[in-house]
Amino acid sequence: MFGLLFSLFLLTLVQFGFNLVLGQDTKPLPTLLIHGWNSDATVWSDWIDELNNTGIYAEAVTFGDNDPEYDACGSSADHATDLDQIVEDFKS
Repeated sequence: MFGLLFSLFLLTLVQFGFNLVLGQDTKPLPTLLIHGWNSDATVWSDWIDELNNTGIYAEAVTFGDNDPEYDACGSSADHATDLDQIVEDFKS
């Protein structure tokens, strides 16, 4: 149910181009899409195309993408550390 509601929310953003940040200039903020458990960045492929087509830079990530030893069922603390690095890389 959450996935459906979130998809409808994203569709609304794409269709109407809402600026969600008060004082934001005309260039939309970039969007980082993060997959859920037992998934990867490919779940966002269609959304990336839609967002990019409306002028919103979007990128999706896969946890442990470049690490063959990555434990997808690792601890929350490990995932938080990974996410922190992913966000830092995205911002640069």
